[in-house]
Amino acid sequence: MLCFFRNVLLVLFLATVTLIRASADLSQSASVSLAELAATGAYTRGLPEQVRPAARAPLIYFLRSGPKDTIRCLYETNLATGITRKLLSPRDLGASGAGLTSFQLSDDSKEILVPYYGKVFLIKIADRHLLAFSGDGYVQACLSPDGTSIAAVKNSDILVIDVASGHVKFLTRGGSATLTRGLSDYVDLHDFGRLRSFWWSPDSRSIAYAETDSSSVIQSGQKDNFYPGLSQTGVSCPIAGGINPLVRLGVVPASGGKTVWCGYSSKTFPYLIRVDWQQHAPLSAVILSRDQKVEELLSVTPISGAVHVLLKETDPAWVSTATDNRHENSMCTPYWLSDGSGFLWLTEGRGDWQIEIRDWAGSVIRQITPPGLHVRGIDDLNEAQGILTFEASPDARECQLYRTNFRGGVCSPISHSIGEHSAVFSADHKTYSDSFSINDGEQGADIYSAVTGFRLARLPSLAEMPPALPNIRYFKVGSQQGFDAVVILPTVFKKNAHYPVLLVINPVLGENAVTAALRTYCDLSWYADQGYIVVSVDTAGTPDRGRNNEDAVKGDLIDLPLEEQAAALSDLSKKVPEMDMTRVGVLGDGVGGSVAIAAAIRHPSLFACSIAISPLVDWNTVEVGLAERYLDMPKNDSAGYNSSSVIRYAGAAQRPLLLLQDASAGPLEFESSLRLATEIYRSGDPVDFVPIGLGSKKLDKANGVIALHTAILRFVSEELK
Repeated sequence: MLCFFRNVLLVLFLATVTLIRASADLSQSASVSLAELAATGAYTRGLPEQVRPAARAPLIYFLRSGPKDTIRCLYETNLATGITRKLLSPRDLGASGAGLTSFQLSDDSKEILVPYYGKVFLIKIADRHLLAFSGDGYVQACLSPDGTSIAAVKNSDILVIDVASGHVKFLTRGGSATLTRGLSDYVDLHDFGRLRSFWWSPDSRSIAYAETDSSSVIQSGQKDNFYPGLSQTGVSCPIAGGINPLVRLGVVPASGGKTVWCGYSSKTFPYLIRVDWQQHAPLSAVILSRDQKVEELLSVTPISGAVHVLLKETDPAWVSTATDNRHENSMCTPYWLSDGSGFLWLTEGRGDWQIEIRDWAGSVIRQITPPGLHVRGIDDLNEAQGILTFEASPDARECQLYRTNFRGGVCSPISHSIGEHSAVFSADHKTYSDSFSINDGEQGADIYSAVTGFRLARLPSLAEMPPALPNIRYFKVGSQQGFDAVVILPTVFKKNAHYPVLLVINPVLGENAVTAALRTYCDLSWYADQGYIVVSVDTAGTPDRGRNNEDAVKGDLIDLPLEEQAAALSDLSKKVPEMDMTRVGVLGDGVGGSVAIAAAIRHPSLFACSIAISPLVDWNTVEVGLAERYLDMPKNDSAGYNSSSVIRYAGAAQRPLLLLQDASAGPLEFESSLRLATEIYRSGDPVDFVPIGLGSKKLDKANGVIALHTAILRFVSEELK
């Protein structure tokens, strides 16, 4: 029977791919074309990205693609002349098929480092001269603070390239697939947001780096199931209750020499959350215990490796790693004062993210921000003026820019349009960019004077405007009307009509789905324009509403979220009478996919069908960092793992389920979804299992998006007719 089932999968996949051609017909009546939605990346392509002001005005640098491609090029805007010009394109690097992914301005803004698919390039800004360094396979290339050297990882070892001569010197040797230096592993990246694993000293003489020994971790074969003939890659992904990699922090001279290892127990604290090394400050490291209930901030003596605990934070549920890890542009904490007398610290110890200032020994001097402001990250500290700029908002749907005197004062907003804002400052603190997406549908990047507060320029965008903006309404629902909900209506909405309802559940724990950034809803608006009312609600487990709300899902990742989603939907139906509660479907991705599957099984009288995209089926097979944060170790909370894994519901399915699984997903994910579908199929209940290829390197991404949305639309159209 399983062999027959696999043949069914192939037929279903081929049928789904053929739906691409039919998508244009399905969306003819919609205000937004599905083909346009896919080609434009939901109307985000062509926006300025990774905006970086030069150390001093008037130059601004950023990446930008075309409106319907991903070929990012590097641009320069001169604020004095108002002229924007292309500084570097893939063609200049001898390529044309892939865009630039990142760049790094030197501290003095005289050079720009451009890593490009294993190669390293450097632009001398004064004469626009492009240097190409020999060799390839370089990963995470990073310019030294003095601009004379480039550090990178190759074959799992740290090396340094001399900018003047191009000479390459390896600082470590013996790296392998299971012993890496300077590389972040699966858990670092996905669960703690640590993108970098080596750090220059401020004097450019040393490099601190993380060494990861995963030789004891079970290797999972990661493959692209659309192309099973391709060679498999071994991925060290520790799962819940399993053995973690052994991670330690070392310091090596940039000229070469012996590594000095930092003297803390990586068995007690297996997670290296972040490292910071600033001028006139100690090498600092934030470490986290296996149960994620104890976090320590260490100061490290690089010469000896001796460590001193500056502060310790504990939480009975889990210590959240600082919110600045989620914000690429914000400064990481601890952020040391220039004289080394103290540092800024982000803490959730009082139930809400706040900024505080501590002395050099780690003792609290004062809280800079009040509770209830929900700080998201720190953007700039101008010590000479005493001005601290940070991201925060009392409304979880927004992110605003705030300013205060870090020595004590009132916190005041400096951005005023409702939506999401993120800032990057110049080194002299006089200019900053504000990348925004707001509630009237505008998005882009503005440049401001930090001195006068006046807008100096808007960076040119190539992003297209959708033919119609999403038609949305916001509500407060649930217990004490404390949850945010968004209702997306058809562009042409008929009052007193009855529309089928699609509840969309947030795919990621610890993130919000409801936002004041209007363009976020372009893809869901496409479903609404097919004749549906689309609903999304932020319930328990979502951040920026106080720690208790996020902690509420500890040990309960299905029951509580599901009951709150169902109650919120019922509440909304009273506020929006056009919602036809006899025709309700539920759609979820990731963690939301698990809740969506359980929704139709647990509440068949409410949900007529469910769609799950790459759901987390069995928490026993989820990576250790995510699983143990919410459920502890399996031996300590077997009941929580059982109740939170939808595989236990497989024999009780009653309503039709469409299970769309990314065939190029991470370790164990594809197999877990296939096992769930097989169990439901064997019980005689309705299930369609369709592999999709959104992550496949060989499939066209735009066509994949079209096929995905078309498959979902056809399914709900049939089940909710």
